[in-house]
Amino acid sequence: MKKILLVLVIINAGINPLVRNTAVAGNPVINRTDTINTRDTVVFDLKNAVVIGSDIMIPVSILINPIDTVFALDFSLKYNLAKLAYDSIVTVASYMQGTPNQDASYRILYTSLSVTSQSYTNDTPLVYIYFDWLTSGQICNIDLDSVKGYLNGTACSVKVTGSCLTVGVPVVDNKDNFFDIFPNPSQGDFTVIYKNSDNYSIKMKNILGKEIYFEEVRQSSRRFQLNLLPGIYFVQLSEGEKVLTQKLVIE
Repeated sequence: MKKILLVLVIINAGINPLVRNTAVAGNPVINRTDTINTRDTVVFDLKNAVVIGSDIMIPVSILINPIDTVFALDFSLKYNLAKLAYDSIVTVASYMQGTPNQDASYRILYTSLSVTSQSYTNDTPLVYIYFDWLTSGQICNIDLDSVKGYLNGTACSVKVTGSCLTVGVPVVDNKDNFFDIFPNPSQGDFTVIYKNSDNYSIKMKNILGKEIYFEEVRQSSRRFQLNLLPGIYFVQLSEGEKVLTQKLVIE
């Protein structure tokens, strides 16, 4: 008689220690399976940072395995206080809800969750970190220190791209040039005043540095009534070789 050895393999398909059930902003609970590890990366893209006036905008993105899904991003970092002053963090992905903070040791903290069932997009800016730069010269990756990243609450790799970013003399303010925007913040109805000239150009850029508006102005003040999405924009005034930039907040 032949003996038959039976091997029973029980697979518990209903239990995974890496499942997060999260309800965000009143949305239904969504089962989220995390497979995050050190091959997944939070990228601080100094190489493609945008410099407008005295603002430096460093994009933050993720590089993950295509089969992974990400519904939460957290990171923290310190920065060189001699070169940079922290301004804010702006979330650009519409499906994300982010909370930035800065503690007593000047460490920047950011946490976010998805407000929809959409997974975070791979290899595209999700947020921008805004700094005011305080001195001319170079801002390098070593000026961002103690960088940590988490995806779905799990520690992952971090990367600061590029080596150094060269910046010129910072524009501290525009008071000597009589360049003003009011009201600011606004809902798209605002006035630009430039008392030094009545012959200049106005260019507007969005948070990604893309030009969204341009006009040659022939008067010292110009009222704008624009249909703009809420967010941060940059109004750039050019007169000959002189270029002045101010931040505009649309609510």
